[in-house]
Amino acid sequence: MGKNKGNPALIELVIVIFFFSISSVTIVKLFMASYDISEKSKSETLAVIKMQDIAERFKAQPNAVAGLLEDWEKSDNRYVGYFDDELNMVSKESALYIIEITVDQQTMTGGNYIRLHILSYENTSDQKIVLQTNIACYVPEAAS
Repeated sequence: MGKNKGNPALIELVIVIFFFSISSVTIVKLFMASYDISEKSKSETLAVIKMQDIAERFKAQPNAVAGLLEDWEKSDNRYVGYFDDELNMVSKESALYIIEITVDQQTMTGGNYIRLHILSYENTSDQKIVLQTNIACYVPEAAS
């Protein structure tokens, strides 16, 4: 009686399928990682744009900080705004991002020194910081 030999083409096919399955798992992991990086980059870019907008408005009218942030929650010298994934202002409950601005104003000879500390973070339990920056401006007193 003859021995039952395996078909080499079938064995090769199984090896190729095994190789492609391992490769596809690796590629899926890479795509998932690239998606996470893309989302992080998007949120950082939007935070930079929003902070830049706040900074430019502040530089244009440094004495009108309260007017710039009139729709924001205010307590003492702290303003808090709630935003969605496109950084449109929304309610606190539906917010994905929170931007917090602390205003520090020091009266100096001949004017005021105003500093904004801007902090952007995710509205999650760990409140992961997306971006933070400081903006300062000296406002001279109006000439009499």
